[in-house]
Amino acid sequence: MAQGVLSKNVLPGELQEEPKRIPVLALFTFFSILSLIAYTLAGEKMPWLTVYIAMPMLLAAAWGIGYLIETIPWKKLANIKGLFAALLVPVFLGQLNYGNRSLVQHGPNPLPG
Repeated sequence: MAQGVLSKNVLPGELQEEPKRIPVLALFTFFSILSLIAYTLAGEKMPWLTVYIAMPMLLAAAWGIGYLIETIPWKKLANIKGLFAALLVPVFLGQLNYGNRSLVQHGPNPLPG
């Protein structure tokens, strides 16, 4: 949060009231669900309308990633376990990508019989 920001009427030694938090995730979730329902029920089904369904979901995902980045205790990650966990993230993402490609190419049961 912006703790060092002062308004014109606040002296440097005075405490400033914390700004009210806006329920952003609730707004994005409501917007996503409502868009999905509205464009599903709409009579005009065109491929470019999926952008209007996906955009609030992308905004919610971006907000969630930003929240995770802001709340990670970065000083605690500086030890060896944190470094090890950070190095495992690309390995996990690579395996997830490999599994998805395998499912798309071979289906859920690649074994014959």
